Amino acid sequence: MNRERTKVEEKRIDTLLSACLVCAICIAVLVTIFVIWAPKENEHYTDFFLLGENGTADGYPYQIIPGQTYPIYIGVGNHESQNTTYIIETWEMITEFDDATNITRITAMNPGDMISRTLASNETVIIPYNLQVKNTSYNREEFLLFKDSVPDSTITGFDRINASYQNLYLRVSVS
Repeated sequence: MNRERTKVEEKRIDTLLSACLVCAICIAVLVTIFVIWAPKENEHYTDFFLLGENGTADGYPYQIIPGQTYPIYIGVGNHESQNTTYIIETWEMITEFDDATNITRITAMNPGDMISRTLASNETVIIPYNLQVKNTSYNREEFLLFKDSVPDSTITGFDRINASYQNLYLRVSVS
């Protein structure tokens, strides 16, 4: 009798384990179907790029004569899933690199132009821009991209660059 009772209990345990395994497999299949078919939220981002004189990712001005203009293009692509206002600031800078600390310092930073554009979702604009450097001491042209607003003018240097949504720069040699 005891032996029959053990066999019955073992059969119940086997049945229960089999049911649990079938349930686990069904749940795994349902989760897999959900992951495949559920709508995915798009990644929100902005493209920000510079193009050279020919509208390609090369041919950037390097040797610059003060006061002369050099055509380039500034590109902004809105993938934020909503209309977005972008403000682009240009800055002429004098930077120095310290080999001992491996750090770049900004010793002078003068404002250039400010360009504002409102872009619809998935809209990209290529803005013609005439790069012009006024002083032979400058060695960097910085392009700062802000979304919707800019910080006040008391924020300068790397704090302003870090406050931007994105930034790009061109190293230049002015002679």
